[in-house]
Amino acid sequence: MNEGKGGRSSHQLAIALLQGKMSYPSIAYLNEEMQLIGAIPGYYSAKDFEPLINFIGEEKYTTSTTLEDYTKTFQSKID
Repeated sequence: MNEGKGGRSSHQLAIALLQGKMSYPSIAYLNEEMQLIGAIPGYYSAKDFEPLINFIGEEKYTTSTTLEDYTKTFQSKID
């Protein structure tokens, strides 16, 4: 469902999830109800990605804890 001309246009879903802020790479996070939690642009190394994915996976985003505060106390399992 690419509406743009040519084979390199962005997909409507990507445009919607990124709220028109097209940046590659980007990851959009959805909750169980398929509602957008947030979209994070840019490349992350495994070490930098680990606290982010745990913050989402542990549903800390539903609490008053910020990602910044969570990251400060996060104990990595990556060497």
